[in-house]
Amino acid sequence: MPKRRTARQRETQRRAHEAEQRLARDEREREEHVRLVAERSGDPRFVQRMPLPEGGPALNWSLDTAEGRAMQEAFEANLQAFREKFGRDPGPDDPVFFDPDADEPTPLGPQGWQSTFEALRQAAEDAGVDPAYVAAWQEVGHVVTDENRHLFSAAEVQAYVDAVERHQQPTLPEIPLPADLFAVELTVNHRRAWSVEPGEELETWNVSADVYDEAGNATVHVGDMRFVAVDLDESADASGLLADEDGNLPRIARVIFDRGSGELAEDLDESLEPVGSRILVVDLVRLEPAWRGFGIGALLTASAIKILSGGVRAVICYPAPLPVDEPGAPAAGAGPQRKQAIQALGTVASRIGFGPFRDGVWALDLSLVTFEECLEGLRAEARRYERG
Repeated sequence: MPKRRTARQRETQRRAHEAEQRLARDEREREEHVRLVAERSGDPRFVQRMPLPEGGPALNWSLDTAEGRAMQEAFEANLQAFREKFGRDPGPDDPVFFDPDADEPTPLGPQGWQSTFEALRQAAEDAGVDPAYVAAWQEVGHVVTDENRHLFSAAEVQAYVDAVERHQQPTLPEIPLPADLFAVELTVNHRRAWSVEPGEELETWNVSADVYDEAGNATVHVGDMRFVAVDLDESADASGLLADEDGNLPRIARVIFDRGSGELAEDLDESLEPVGSRILVVDLVRLEPAWRGFGIGALLTASAIKILSGGVRAVICYPAPLPVDEPGAPAAGAGPQRKQAIQALGTVASRIGFGPFRDGVWALDLSLVTFEECLEGLRAEARRYERG
């Protein structure tokens, strides 16, 4: 029997494969950049870098373009600020970006630039723009857009893109993970009597997340998840199967099924692609205390959903604490404390791709690309915990 690879070995192989793909991608992007520079050279629709007679470069842009008009407005605003501050037009030796607190035209110093970028980041956040783009600009000294990328070398473009990605990565918690995240494996367990026909009872899937050593032994327990599923084609009473359970499942049943017919609620049915017949419900996600606060709950839940996604039309969850009388339920309390818990769980659900449906119930259509994109994003984010 072939020796079973560990999670660490699989991750190493995957990263090597990604490195090969990245090299190939970089080569394609360099070739594309050369073609773009050649195509846009001298084209008045795009910003052009022109040499000055006295030496040095100057930028020339067309006022017929949105970017050209924006640049013109920015320079005119800066010119007006100079006039208001010093009572005259700037001369050839005056700085374009000046210290607004200086009595004479003085180049903007490090502290001034820091304040400027802080203001730009805040303005970006207020406008709904990712401030990582401003932080990357501050780091590498230039900003790359679709309209001006031909003015930079392929290396300069990549440096800016890499800086944006770095600044988009969440900050690592100060306390390290209890164990190697890439040694965590999911064990899926489902038990059903051989005599039970499909659709006669609720499917229950228990998923255990554990850290395994190289010998294949579970050494650290990370958490548990429980999912239930019903097949709309095979079950005569899918709503009743959920309603007979404990916890949040009866509430979910009342929301996603029509009370009169027992069929899937019409508005939910119409919002889903007609692919698959199973409904998967996230019933429980519980991490061990030492593993909380690292943002991996969404990753493990999404990974389990991927495993259980066969024939699934939609995944349903109710992102709220279990009822206080449910065994093992955390003391979420009521009022503001419970509201905060619901908001936090809703954030986790949205990171997986769930969206609000009705009455606190959220839905995820697995026929859309949203889930795959979210899962890939969660996996990429988890690589910041890579230990070497």
